Amino acid sequence: LSYFNELLGGRGFYLFKLESENAVWVNSKFASNFSAGEIGLEFPIDEWACFLQTPMQAPLLFTAEQSMDWLLADTYTAMQRLWNNITRLSTLYNWAATPFTLDISRSRGTTFATLP
Repeated sequence: LSYFNELLGGRGFYLFKLESENAVWVNSKFASNFSAGEIGLEFPIDEWACFLQTPMQAPLLFTAEQSMDWLLADTYTAMQRLWNNITRLSTLYNWAATPFTLDISRSRGTTFATLP
């Protein structure tokens, strides 16, 4: 979700709604129309806040507790737990032919330090 939020955000779209496995983005040109129609709606919407408030339908691949654990753990612990969960599910659901990767990207507005 964060990847798509970053990708589409860079192209002028805001995350609007999330439902189980489906997400809706709106063009930033029309965001004020959506905000006017829903009390308290402000763009941009934080994707983690949106994800954690989304009702999930069974069968759940990841529990809300796992999601919170990934969010609150330090980066490298969270990455290890994510990797373990996804590889376990890969075996369970026969996703062996579906490659995946986990990576760490910098936050918006931050820069990487340069080494001497």
